Amino acid sequence: MGNGARTAEGVTGAGASARAPVLALGGVLLAAFALAGWSTPPHTELRSSEPAPDARLAESPGSILLVFTTEVQLALSSVEVRSEGGPMPSVAVGELVHPQDSLHALRLPIIEALGQGRHTVVWATAGPDGHRVSGRLGFWVQPTTAPSATAVHSETHVPQGGEWDELLGRCVRFLLYAGIVGVLGAVAFRIAVMPSATADDKEAQRLQAAVRQIAVAGCALVATALPARLYAEAAAFPPGQRWDAVETLLYRMPSGIGWWIQCTSALLIATGLLLARREGSGALGWRMVSVAALLLPLAPLLAGHGISDRPLPLSIAATYLHIGAAATWVGGLACLALVARSAAKRWPDAELFIPLLGAFSRMARVAVATLIATGALKGWLHLPSPGQLLDTEWGAALLAKIGWVAAAMLVGLYNWRVVQPSLAAAPSLGRLRASVLCEVILATVAIWATAQLATRPL
Repeated sequence: MGNGARTAEGVTGAGASARAPVLALGGVLLAAFALAGWSTPPHTELRSSEPAPDARLAESPGSILLVFTTEVQLALSSVEVRSEGGPMPSVAVGELVHPQDSLHALRLPIIEALGQGRHTVVWATAGPDGHRVSGRLGFWVQPTTAPSATAVHSETHVPQGGEWDELLGRCVRFLLYAGIVGVLGAVAFRIAVMPSATADDKEAQRLQAAVRQIAVAGCALVATALPARLYAEAAAFPPGQRWDAVETLLYRMPSGIGWWIQCTSALLIATGLLLARREGSGALGWRMVSVAALLLPLAPLLAGHGISDRPLPLSIAATYLHIGAAATWVGGLACLALVARSAAKRWPDAELFIPLLGAFSRMARVAVATLIATGALKGWLHLPSPGQLLDTEWGAALLAKIGWVAAAMLVGLYNWRVVQPSLAAAPSLGRLRASVLCEVILATVAIWATAQLATRPL
């Protein structure tokens, strides 16, 4: 009995001592990003061009000028001029440069005069959010008075790369998101739920071991996503540009900062989890894991729409809280499922599990409310008009994600209002395990839908 009391006290104390640094660091991170400059522009789009789309010129232009709404990286950009009937550039061109030190524009000098007929400019670049965008525009040299039926119209933004590259990018995002869910969910479960456990010394150790397993799995996913993410981003560029593209992505763009944060977080998590297994170092280890868990949401934030929507501080805060709330709910749910599986085998009285379930339910309600509020805010910031929910591929992907999240929430509502009260009348973990597993599966599909959404430009 004494051991059990000391263990419960130790778990409670660990949770209380961990809350202060976790909440303090979270507040500092949010404040720092909220105070970030307001000048970061929105999504990268082609603002204007010389020649203009479908222009009819009396003579060959001396260069191609493309002006974008954001700064663009020269190492991640390519511009080609293709004449009618030829898939490859058929004229001599100079080196692609930023004109007059303007990082918002690209200029391609044309050395050899273009012949009469239709010509197409094919371009690709990447903006501050790390999304690769491309497009094309057509113009005519000494055109006839009648417009051609095959005229190329203004640019259309499309993701760079083929279907396999897009699928790889989504898989990498899924690995990263699932890893964040595992680590941050385990930390939240240990801080907010574990102190409610009424178990003896041996059972408390088993419960902590179950939570640690979720954190280890999350760390493994984050670490696996590191090289996969770098490869996926480099694969979107032509072979001759890949090494320059990797250097630019890692050292000159916000997405590269996110990659280094992800790398640092993975090392901190792995070290902390190793320390957590040692006698006397567990509290220090979990503090390291907690700090790294708070850093992890910055990795996808810096490589997605979170830094491209306006107003920037509001978008960053909403995105960070959205990721954190989703990870707390789904990752905590995974911990609950594993703990319930362990408890069903060893606890003769399911009533011992009820306080743990109640604590998780309270945490999940706060997380889901935050998830809904920040999700609505993010959608309002990102979509120029509500009609784009139905008129764009991004809107369709968002509706699919909302559908899977809503399905998981409905199962969670059933667990809260039906299954949880039934345990008090007839304690049995079998029904709870089945419903929690269903909720975990639906939430996992929602994470996959989120990965597809994040890699798709508006």
